[in-house]
Amino acid sequence: MTTLGHWGSTESRRGTTRAGATEATVGEVLELTKQALWLVLILSGPPIAAAAIVGLVVAFLQAATQIQEQTFAYALKFVAIVLALFVTGALIGGTLYTYSNRIFLEFPGLIRR
Repeated sequence: MTTLGHWGSTESRRGTTRAGATEATVGEVLELTKQALWLVLILSGPPIAAAAIVGLVVAFLQAATQIQEQTFAYALKFVAIVLALFVTGALIGGTLYTYSNRIFLEFPGLIRR
């Protein structure tokens, strides 16, 4: 076995640090990662939904009127996304703040158990 300091020692493979406290388990790290990914999916929903709805409406209108102006579609999508972010900004910001605060408060406990 090669010795690469703390990283390659058998002590780190057992899940303990030099101070003797246990490290975070893989399950805990995976759970935090899963929560972060779900948070990204949920919080990105309103702007994406607004852009999709506006895109569909503009596509139907362009098909009905046979006007194929792409700048119009992009401008309307941009306005819809800005409005969605304006309406849901407090919810998105508050949720991100709560999750980040919880992660930063729990981080020392995950490292030094």
